[in-house]
Amino acid sequence: LTGCVKMDRALEINSDKTVSGTMIYAISDALSELGTTSEESDPTTDLFDTSAKGVTISDYKQDGYTGTKIVLDRVPMEAFNKAGGDTGGFQIIREENKITLKGELDLSSADTGEVDDSEWGAALAKSLFATADLDISVKFPVKVLSTTGTISEDGRTVSWKPQLGEKVD
Repeated sequence: LTGCVKMDRALEINSDKTVSGTMIYAISDALSELGTTSEESDPTTDLFDTSAKGVTISDYKQDGYTGTKIVLDRVPMEAFNKAGGDTGGFQIIREENKITLKGELDLSSADTGEVDDSEWGAALAKSLFATADLDISVKFPVKVLSTTGTISEDGRTVSWKPQLGEKVD
């Protein structure tokens, strides 16, 4: 069950107070054939208003994964300022020339939200997330002053590669 979960978020915050990019939430085709759906682990509804102007949601089937692809085309920044639910929320705040990105992805708990609390179920969940392909990157219209992630050479893109057992703020 290696490489069973894929989450790829590549966002760009535009200078006109909008956000563009793509988000992919998918599971391996092998896992999909077992009747599992990527919607069960899709935190999108907690992250932003999916009904906002510029949001396109489609099926994703590529590179051995099946799930959901979300394309953002100049989505208003306000669509991202949701309080959030289980994922803790995601906010993009612009005050004059300063942009602050707030959010969290909590993979620190062994509990992945699965109904099966058995030792076998917990071991399976850990196995799935231990090999997950999780990537988050955000490009800013200005140089980044501080971050918990890794800053690119040009100073404008921050990336995170979350791992099981970690909480990314």
